[in-house]
Order: sequence, then C-alpha cells, then structure tokens
Amino acid sequence: MSHNRTDPIESTTSQSYVELYSDLQEQSRQVAEATELNLLVERAKQIIADFSTREERIFTFCKETLSLDKVAESMLEHAPAVAGNDSVTYVASRIVACEGNITNLVAVTLTWVTHFLFIMRANYGHGKQPNLPSPIATPTMETTAQYILDGHRNRTGSLRDDLLLRDGYKCVVTGFADIAHPDGGELILECTHILRHALGHFDKDSHKSAVAIFDILVNFGRLKLDDLEDFKLLLDQPSNAFMQEPNVHASFDRFWWCLHPTEEENKYKFKFYRDKMVLFRFRPDLASNPYITFRDHSKDHTTENSKKRETASIALPDPRFLAIHAAVAGVLHMSGAGQFFDELLDKFNDTEGSTPVRTWDDLEHRINLGEARISAGQILIAVRGGGSAYS
Repeated sequence: MSHNRTDPIESTTSQSYVELYSDLQEQSRQVAEATELNLLVERAKQIIADFSTREERIFTFCKETLSLDKVAESMLEHAPAVAGNDSVTYVASRIVACEGNITNLVAVTLTWVTHFLFIMRANYGHGKQPNLPSPIATPTMETTAQYILDGHRNRTGSLRDDLLLRDGYKCVVTGFADIAHPDGGELILECTHILRHALGHFDKDSHKSAVAIFDILVNFGRLKLDDLEDFKLLLDQPSNAFMQEPNVHASFDRFWWCLHPTEEENKYKFKFYRDKMVLFRFRPDLASNPYITFRDHSKDHTTENSKKRETASIALPDPRFLAIHAAVAGVLHMSGAGQFFDELLDKFNDTEGSTPVRTWDDLEHRINLGEARISAGQILIAVRGGGSAYS
C-alpha cells in the first residue's frame, strides 16, 4: 500500500489498515497524556476539516463510496453519549495521532468503518475505564485468541425463556403478547440483541480483526475489562437483549431508532432516524409518551419456565450496551455509512442460498471469491473458444 496516494481509496482488503491502526496505539496514548481534552478536541476537528479537502477521504468499495471525514466527524460528535470524556478522549487522540500522515488517518477511520460500524450494522434479519489504552484494555493477539478462537457458534439455549419471563411475555415497546404468554398471545416475538453476535465470532485467521474490535469496544464503548474474558457468553446474556414485535425488532436492528437514557433508572427515550411510522403503527401513544422502561416481570407469572428458575432476578438491558447502540445509530446516519452499508448488504445478503454477511472479513471473502469465479470462468471461455463457462 502506497503512503503517497492521492487517488480515492479502492480496497478489497482491510487488514493493512488494521495493522496501521494497531501501530498507533502507543502514539495515541502519548497524545492523550500530553494534551488537555478541549485542546485535543479542537486539534481533532481541524484535522478532520483538512481531511475533508483531500481526495484520500473517499473510500470506494464495490462501486459504493463513503466519505471517511464524515465518519471521523460523526464518531467525535457522538462519543460523549457513550462514556463522556473517556470516549471523546479515545476518538480525538486517535485522530490527532494521525496528524501529518494521511495514510494513518485513513487507516483509523477505515478501521472504525470495517471493524466496528459495519459489524454493528450487518447480519440484521457492552465503572470507568482508564482513558488510555493498556495491555489489558487493548488485548494482544494471544490473549484475545483464548477468548474468541472458537467464535460464538452456540447460543445460550435458555436466553429466550429468560427474556420472555423477564419481559412478561410481551414486546417491551408495543406490549404485544407472545404466543407463550400464560393468558394467550398471537405473535412469536423476536429476541433482539443490542450488541451483535459477530462482535465475538472469529476464526483462527481473524485475530488481528478481533484485537481491533476489542480495542474500539473497550476504548470507545468503555466496556469493563472483565467483560472481555467472557465476551462470547456476555453477548447472550439478558443484559444484552430484550423481546420485540418482529417489525419493531427489524427497525431497531437496522438502527432506524435507538434509546437514550433519562434521569430515571432503566427509563429511556426513543430517538428516530427513519421509518418512525413503523413504531407509531404498533404503539399509537408514542407521540405523547416517547419512553420505555425496562422492568423484571419474572415473578409476575407462574409457568413451567419460571418453576425451573431460581428466585434470583433477571438482569435488565445494560445501559452501556444501549449507549453504544445509540451512538452507532447516530454515526451511521450522520456520516452516511448506514446507506453505504445498506447498498453493500443488498448485494451480498440477498443471494439465494447464501448466509448473511457477518463481518467485513466475510464481505471481502465473498468479493474475492466472486472475482476468482469470474477469472475461472474467463479461462474456461478462452479454452472453449468463447462458449459459456457454465454451459
């Protein structure tokens, strides 16, 4: 990869950028230590403004384009809602550490796109941390591998039962009842995960990707350090999920709406980005009551599932996870990354017989596989003298 390129970026592999991103960890730490936060933010904003005038800001993939300066601007804008100054420090220091080196700035923003935003958006259908990266907060390939090498293939079988009990067998947004409700219901509710399973799903060749994702989740999302040790299990805990009516579930998964905290514990306010009428159709009082409150209803009903459980309460959705989801929703819409991803996912998720794209590595694999098939077909055509490669 050239360090002096002036043309828009066209890439079918993100690993070279991930390596540069990882190399900047120590420099980012030094920048954060040496600079007051307000000055750090102002420098970051100026770097972004300069970036917006450069051709290198344009990332092109499968003929779709995204302005990386908008991604940087959006990440900085929505960082305060995640973990306040801690998240802002992470974003600003990463940007400032790239000052004077456009390739590094591309690497940072592109890593945010491919190893955080895309994974949060794909596959539709996490106490205060230290401000600075550390060997624990930013795990090495070796320490990360022991947590995620096998991926997250087996979901906890009891999760749906626990959520139905906790949420009272009802959609927490609309109040519609699941068919398993003791008093009867008409719908099969969806189990909505706040953080994607793909965040903990990697094979033996994806350690670098895993390290980058965890670095972002810990330093931007401010997940607790002990979350990483059981991250696969964490993704399938009640704290990372709730029950929803299928249409409402789909719109949440697409980041068309999100939840912002209020002063009252476990009470959140809706924020909409698209298709607001989806929720209004199922919840007519939303205009006058744009709130949702999570409660544990596990003791409200006596069922076979409740008899199998101990009397301990079931954890409510974790505010940290909802804050990450809300920030991602804001970044996706402010930067245009949401539409960029939608165009890509429409191309690769709708292929008959294919599995959903889960990670950027999956997407690149499909692109490269498609190119290999085209090349093989062209060879066959040449050998056959112009006949169809598939005849």
